[in-house]
Amino acid sequence: MITLDTLKLKLDEDSIREFRNSYTYFKCDELDKKIDEDSGELIPEIVRYEMRPQYRPFGVKSLTVSQKKDEDKQVIIELSSKALKENYYDLINLNTVDHLIENVNSNVFSIHPECFVKADVLKADVTQNIKDLSHPVKAYVDTLTSYQINSKYLVRPYIENGNNGIVFTRDVKTPNLRTRQIFYDKYLDISKDKDIQAFILPEMFSGVLRVEANLRHFKQLRDHLGLESLSLLDVLISDKKVNLNVLNDITQGYQLELFNDEYYKDLKLYQLEKEKGRENIIRELGFNTKLIRKFLRSKVKGKINRYFNEYRETARRIQERENKTVDDKLVNELRLRLAA
Repeated sequence: MITLDTLKLKLDEDSIREFRNSYTYFKCDELDKKIDEDSGELIPEIVRYEMRPQYRPFGVKSLTVSQKKDEDKQVIIELSSKALKENYYDLINLNTVDHLIENVNSNVFSIHPECFVKADVLKADVTQNIKDLSHPVKAYVDTLTSYQINSKYLVRPYIENGNNGIVFTRDVKTPNLRTRQIFYDKYLDISKDKDIQAFILPEMFSGVLRVEANLRHFKQLRDHLGLESLSLLDVLISDKKVNLNVLNDITQGYQLELFNDEYYKDLKLYQLEKEKGRENIIRELGFNTKLIRKFLRSKVKGKINRYFNEYRETARRIQERENKTVDDKLVNELRLRLAA
């Protein structure tokens, strides 16, 4: 089931149930004024009403009603799952969307509930809260940091609200292909958000890794959600594993030993090249000591004991490293949780 945090929607005039367009509640802008040929007056091509911050329902980031000359009104509303208040942890999904509509509607502006779910989605953060992890949240972030070797993604730290997260952004020039995924400690984030703490306890998010795929363009939404129609209802019933698919694109097929292994970190380049060459030979010979001795005798004039001891030590390190697979386990654990 798809769960969302930030959401931007477009609705038509028929969706509006209540609209008190006084200057008390809305800031009015008249745009693209042109001289009317009949009256000679300046007539705006677009009239836009933007709800003043103090009247926005909790969790609503912006709400505008605009009307082009001789056209119907259009509503753009951007909100987050904070609008769910006490149900914030559950995010926006099929089970919470009715509660979301109740909280967003007010006596200043309201939308017909049956129209809300038919609204066009302009952008969405597909979001998952992962709790009851086997390691602290920081361990997963540190592991993912190693995947900055994937040249397809730009990697930077996510430090909002003192966090220690990580952001992957697809390194492409075309904005509608620029997929973005964030991993961060939600407890650190929520513990500094005093507004939402009026409805929930920060401890609900203790040990929670928040994962978000930020979809900002129609192509991103269609490709990642597998949809042609982008109504809110269609998005919420999509069965695509968006965060899992993005994580797989970031992590699969990349070997991290060169960056993570403590032994490798201390080697100079020529030493590392020599070590990796030994490893490849050992693997080709199936860790078979008899074959390793035979290989060395075919290449070395004189005694092979020193070389054999070096190969045996390298084989020991390989086996020790392969028995210590914490990093792979953490990423695989994330894959399993994101697939749920």
